[in-house]
Amino acid sequence: MDAWRTRPKGPFIDEADWEELYALTQHWASDLAFYGDDLRFLHHLLKSYYMWLFLEERADEGSQIAKRLLALETRLGALARQTQEHLNHLAELLEDPFKHDSRKFRNDHAVLEEEITHFVKDFRDCKKEALTLSKPLVSSEEFIRQVSS
Repeated sequence: MDAWRTRPKGPFIDEADWEELYALTQHWASDLAFYGDDLRFLHHLLKSYYMWLFLEERADEGSQIAKRLLALETRLGALARQTQEHLNHLAELLEDPFKHDSRKFRNDHAVLEEEITHFVKDFRDCKKEALTLSKPLVSSEEFIRQVSS
């Protein structure tokens, strides 16, 4: 799971200044917004192909993936709120470095990073399953004929 991390390895969280942590957190917020767009696309994809999944007796798989996507959306919303709150605290720390407990804040930063990392892993697994499930439909000649008529 460490492959997703966007920060340098080592004791970065403990040694970085507030500006560096702010930039990293902004990057997380941007990535989370992108994952929101990707989740909407995957929902649309499954909804669009649901009839064909049903005809191929794979509707249960599609429903399970759709449920996982909904759960990921809920997690994404919570992570986006946490990340925004974290950015707000960082902005306060930039103005007044003694506003928050530095050690606790850095620990919270590491925990948030870990939660985002787990979300990204789960998202990628679910996306792979959704795309794998829909791939035969998209490339199917019969599907293309039905859609184009």
